[in-house]
Amino acid sequence: MDFGQQIRKARTELLALHTSCTIGEPHFINKFLTGLGPSFDLFRTTFNQTHYLIPTRVNGVDRAATTFEEALLAASREESAMKQREERRTANVSGGTSSQYPFAITAREGFTQRRPAGTSILNSSQAQAPKGRTSEENIDQQRSHERARKSKARETMPTSPQHSPQA
Repeated sequence: MDFGQQIRKARTELLALHTSCTIGEPHFINKFLTGLGPSFDLFRTTFNQTHYLIPTRVNGVDRAATTFEEALLAASREESAMKQREERRTANVSGGTSSQYPFAITAREGFTQRRPAGTSILNSSQAQAPKGRTSEENIDQQRSHERARKSKARETMPTSPQHSPQA
């Protein structure tokens, strides 16, 4: 029996004890959302921001209160979405790929590279080097170009009298 059915059964049993043992719908929905546990914290926050637990008037328009059935349906949808996200994450971590997301996108050296999901950026760096060069040689060449550019920039900078070399 799932949590929604259990809490509904508990509410019915309380009402069967005596008619004064009723739980109001807003309180009942709140107890249900709280009972979902910490994995539903983000869902609960979003739900509370987008649903009205009591009838409300907003800008002259009456808004009906959310029913337990609506809360149960929303939680069920969230649970399904959480399972799908977990399955995708598990498939990608284990080296498999999801048919919906077969490639991971990686930004590297000023361009976006598509690589199969589950492959490491480090393993693919060797393949990035032009033929005949290793990635270390490319890095050395980039550093050399950067030093030359900085040196040229220093040569073209005007010197002030207080910083000019003394003769």
